[in-house]
Amino acid sequence: MNDILSDRTSGSIEIVRKSLSFLELLILYNRLEEAQSFLTRLRDTFPSMAVVINLYRELHSSMDLASIRQFEQKLDVSKSVVHASAIFDNPSIASVMTFSNSSMIEWTLKHSHDNVERVVCIESLPGGEGEILCERLCSNKLDARLIEDNEVETELNEIDCVLIGCDAFCEDMLINKIGTNKLVDTAQKKGKPVYCLASEIKRLPADELRKLPVKDIFERVNYSDNTLRVIW
Repeated sequence: MNDILSDRTSGSIEIVRKSLSFLELLILYNRLEEAQSFLTRLRDTFPSMAVVINLYRELHSSMDLASIRQFEQKLDVSKSVVHASAIFDNPSIASVMTFSNSSMIEWTLKHSHDNVERVVCIESLPGGEGEILCERLCSNKLDARLIEDNEVETELNEIDCVLIGCDAFCEDMLINKIGTNKLVDTAQKKGKPVYCLASEIKRLPADELRKLPVKDIFERVNYSDNTLRVIW
């Protein structure tokens, strides 16, 4: 349990998948009170993650295996991956820069393997989780290398677009790791397109998203079609 609640390097979908496996074990051993307690702590620990918010809403009043199975189906982002992979139908996009550690980015790049020539992964301090993504991409035979955060401006000259993930989004705002605003601004100045790869389960009504507490290593990012495009 503590490993999940202290996780600051995994993406939100990965955190929720781990949480569902843990909750399933608690239910199988009839430890429902402990399951409810964990669910509440998960919500309080990650208050700006839309997937966690949706998980809490669906399970806190019906903590059973059927509800877990149903939510697991909602984590199927295969359609979103196909939509995101359309980026690489453009022959002018072959080299990309990534930020932090996003399951959506990982799955999209794997799906688009044959059209991706080079990936530059930003280390993304203070967590440094960009290294995790870089290692996973390399293990899947993608040409990926890690750069330090202070190398971003120079490296942007050599890539075609920037890929980021998010923890929640609406039509004009998203929540992601701190450093996203700076990256988007720098990419815009360099004339590089920025794509946020998301999925439906991370979408929230605008009024709700604006009220979410943003703490620790997260920040709000206001956007328009001129700054970045969210693909889901």
